[in-house]
Amino acid sequence: DRGMSSAVDPATPVALDAEPTIVATPVAARPRRWRVAGGAGAAGALGVATGAMPALTLFAELDHRALGRLRVSGRWGRRGAALEDGSATFDWARLQGEACPAAAAIDLGAASLGGCAGIQLGTLRGRGAEIAGARVVWRPWLAPQLAGHVRRPLGARWFFELEVAAAFPLTRDHFYFMPDTTVHRVPAAVFEVAIMLGVSIP
Repeated sequence: DRGMSSAVDPATPVALDAEPTIVATPVAARPRRWRVAGGAGAAGALGVATGAMPALTLFAELDHRALGRLRVSGRWGRRGAALEDGSATFDWARLQGEACPAAAAIDLGAASLGGCAGIQLGTLRGRGAEIAGARVVWRPWLAPQLAGHVRRPLGARWFFELEVAAAFPLTRDHFYFMPDTTVHRVPAAVFEVAIMLGVSIP
């Protein structure tokens, strides 16, 4: 008989697909464009009343990384003046709004310097005492303002700020005891220095 033979092909392994592996690439957090901050401090003004007037201040601001800051502040100060004919007390209460463009900011390394422009709106009250016919006089206060701010961070959220400002009252009032004893005349420019402590929220 003619022999018959058969050849058996070697087994061909079949590859099984492994389960797909998902690789997650971390995405860096995008820095916030807007930031809210607030704070408080003390100030001293020259020109509002006779001598230097101490004041308290509160502020809130909205800061945009590319555009700059918008700030609203409230301030109140009091100063007494003694004259030969009597005495007077001045109270200065105001709100002010400021715009501080990013283009006017300079990086100083550990601190930053910024320029701001704004407007002051409030009242200046003069009250006479120790004199016959003493009166209380309320006068409106409206003044454009230019200011420089030096800010230094104190950690991730807190910061210290020094402000130097000049305001230009649109109404220059003259306070006097009748008939003609001058107590104070508001000058063309009023100067102010403030130190403040602020915090970013959150």
